[in-house]
Amino acid sequence: MRKILNTGFRIFEWDNAETLCGSDLERLLSRYGEKGGYEVPFMPMQIHEALIYHKIIEDPAISGSGENCTWVSEKDWIYVCRVEMIPEELERADFCMLHLDGVDTLADLYWNGEKIASGQDVYLPVTANLAGKCKRENELVLHIHSPHAYLRQLEMPDRYEGRIMPKWALIRGFHRGYDDYLGFSPYLTRMGVYDQIWMEYGAQGIERLDLKAKLEPYPPSGKSEVSPSGTADGNDREGLTGKVEGCLTLFREAEPGTVVICDLMLQNQCVQSWELEAGGRQVKLELRVDNPLLWTVAQRGTPYSYRLCVRILVQGTEQDRMEKTIGFRSIEKVGDLAFRLNGKPIRLWGANVAPLDNKTGCYQRKRAEKIVSMALDAHMNCLRIWGSTDRLPDEFYEMCDEAGILLWQDFFHDYSMYPEDEEFRALCRKEAEYQVRRLAYHPCILLWCGSNESIMCRDFSNPGEECIGYRIYDEDYRAICHELDPERYYHLSSPSGGSYANDPLAGDTHSYTSTWFVPGGRYPVFLSENMRAYPPAYRSMLRMLGEDRLWPEGETGQMCKGSIFPWPKSWRPFTSAESWQKISHVEEFYDANDAPSMIYRFGASVGRYMEDCVGRYRRGRSYEQRQEDFRRCQGHLWWKMNTSAPHIYSGLLDYYMEPYIPYYTLKRCYQPFQVFFSVDDYIGVWAVNDTAEKISGTIYVKLFNLQKNKAVQFYQVPFSAEPDQSLFAADLNSFGQFLMNQHILYARAVDQTGKVLTEVIGYADIERHIEFPDCELKLSWDGDELVVETDRFARCVELLAEEDGDYFGWNFSDNYFDLLPGSVKRIRVSGHRRGTIHAKGYYGTKETILTLR
Repeated sequence: MRKILNTGFRIFEWDNAETLCGSDLERLLSRYGEKGGYEVPFMPMQIHEALIYHKIIEDPAISGSGENCTWVSEKDWIYVCRVEMIPEELERADFCMLHLDGVDTLADLYWNGEKIASGQDVYLPVTANLAGKCKRENELVLHIHSPHAYLRQLEMPDRYEGRIMPKWALIRGFHRGYDDYLGFSPYLTRMGVYDQIWMEYGAQGIERLDLKAKLEPYPPSGKSEVSPSGTADGNDREGLTGKVEGCLTLFREAEPGTVVICDLMLQNQCVQSWELEAGGRQVKLELRVDNPLLWTVAQRGTPYSYRLCVRILVQGTEQDRMEKTIGFRSIEKVGDLAFRLNGKPIRLWGANVAPLDNKTGCYQRKRAEKIVSMALDAHMNCLRIWGSTDRLPDEFYEMCDEAGILLWQDFFHDYSMYPEDEEFRALCRKEAEYQVRRLAYHPCILLWCGSNESIMCRDFSNPGEECIGYRIYDEDYRAICHELDPERYYHLSSPSGGSYANDPLAGDTHSYTSTWFVPGGRYPVFLSENMRAYPPAYRSMLRMLGEDRLWPEGETGQMCKGSIFPWPKSWRPFTSAESWQKISHVEEFYDANDAPSMIYRFGASVGRYMEDCVGRYRRGRSYEQRQEDFRRCQGHLWWKMNTSAPHIYSGLLDYYMEPYIPYYTLKRCYQPFQVFFSVDDYIGVWAVNDTAEKISGTIYVKLFNLQKNKAVQFYQVPFSAEPDQSLFAADLNSFGQFLMNQHILYARAVDQTGKVLTEVIGYADIERHIEFPDCELKLSWDGDELVVETDRFARCVELLAEEDGDYFGWNFSDNYFDLLPGSVKRIRVSGHRRGTIHAKGYYGTKETILTLR
């Protein structure tokens, strides 16, 4: 039996104290009875959230700053709750466990005046045995210690001086709570409970299921190995008595909102059961499915999954049950970060997941759902769970299983070296074992990765010296993964694999080529991070900064001698990690004279950068190598998918979960079948096929004259692209020479049935040289689709929608696109039920408005 504790809590500010004595506890309980401190309206809730709720501190998501709440993490804080148990619960309390699934970070747990457990790792749950300690009314006290006070007391060993930086790397806390990288300046250090607190009691209970799902090729079958462990009675945490029953059923979503469950025969039975003698420690169940339906990524079909239910029965009465979703698929590493999924090559196109919201570690379900749905809509097949992000709950991984998206899973280390003393390594090993046992059965997990930039930071900060902490990734994590999940690839660190950590010629690389020169960076093996900085869309920037800071009086928009800051200085407090140094080629775009043109300039420059580099990575070779048949790049993950605080960096979704030009550009670049132009000494046309099927058809190319408003040259070429092929289709030498600033390139690919596969537009000159025409758009409805047309070429058509002045929460299947006269763009619109849609090309002077149907 389980009981969730989610009400009745209050928090109290407390002076720093190593422990709570009896009088402290009495005083706390007295204040609790007098309704002192601050009520916690629901749990889980962390300290900053509760203080924001009571208006004690300003919401940093509104101010954009953590300056006014740094005092919070300098104090200790205490949760207090009275837990009442009814007679039925007390009868079962001979066995009773208390679980804190997530607490940040240094915590002591008291029950009825007795200290029963401690936590010192944000990534690990805390468990306490309450057998013989329960009564009708119980007092739960959770003491959260100030991490800053604790760190000030720590002495840095001489070996670590100048190497382990910053000092917070000495504790296992949430990394992004100690600086303003991706967060609130100067910092916002989270404290308190971020996951469920619950009690477990009764004679029989499943504490843990160790699962493995394996696809066996001959004969085709899916094998699920299930090892439940749990409790019998008293204090025996490993006892199971009676019958353990396992059942496996097909579980998939056939239609939105419709769940279909079909029973399958498992070794000629639907149910497997085992009789156990009293005190049985653990049993291993094996369930088989002949010719299983396979899990795959969404772009290749339905990600089939199976629902596993394990029950404990005593004399026919169910004592406990646990359900999990598993999937059968095969993933093979067949080269340098080259993979096959279910026997077919797969290249990985996606993004990195940053913390969902830097002001809280509590799971933000809606934000997570938005991230995954927008990733799928952008044709992504992989997300990287970055080494400095949150410990995400099981439901996130179940969502990715159901969605059909692969996850590159880092362990929790970021840009730093780490201690190698045994106590610290033991904590890290517990983390890794907990993560692997918890997640290994998920079909979405692609690989395990030891850390983020923990080896690369040595190369930068202490070149040629030892990498302190290397043994954690190379020995400890590798051994745990080999023991618990031997068939899944383990990657030492990101980046790693070449002659130096960030070598683009082997393993993975982090491409920050806006500030670094990296030999071989144009055609890397795998980019696990790639970024350029840009501000969010205008409406988000206005919400974030307000009118006065968005475009201060006297702002010129010029980047002049003596000041290399490329945008208004009033933006600087919202600029994360000196992102102004990591911009794209804004000099190729017209100068800005107001906030909208400044925001467009940066967003459009990143879009152009994406078209160039992602197109190059997907082609995988140069124009000079066009007749060869290979693709060098195995994948590309943009840094980053989401934004953790209201700031300017590189998130495809801003803090308000709104996309801008780069998101839609990357969506077009990631389309599984796509046509690309390569523009250098010669112009090439390429067809790239990342689907699992052969695609044949014809590519039609136009050279369009902007002044004449018509196509002046035409070309067509048949193509046949095999799966995983980058095909050089043709050059455009027949077009001869033309004025680059007066012409654009257009290509349309159709299959053999005449279905349009894709349409793309390319440029032979920089935007600053091109005089775009004024244009007028036409909007109409065709069923549920918005139809957009134009009289002249429309550069970067922006669609906005609003309902009673609310511009947020709308979803467009495409946006910020170029449009030729004679072409028809069809858009799906969702998010609101009524309102108006506004459309305008960036260089157009007329706005078109249409009422939402």
